[in-house]
Amino acid sequence: EVVEEPVAIEPVSEDPNAKLDPDQIAAMFAQANAAEAPKEESAPAPVVQGDPNKMMSPEEIEALFNQM
Repeated sequence: EVVEEPVAIEPVSEDPNAKLDPDQIAAMFAQANAAEAPKEESAPAPVVQGDPNKMMSPEEIEALFNQM
């Protein structure tokens, strides 16, 4: 298991057009990549058989929402 250290966030300049130095750019990418940690994959959705236009029962609808 890889443990990542939190990235120090430097204060942002008041000028939205200010040029960033390479260290600031690297810190921004590191912060963005840390926020996008991969989620654990759940079991694949069951294969639906039969008529795609079949009327779903309330229990089937509830089960569908519980899978999300």
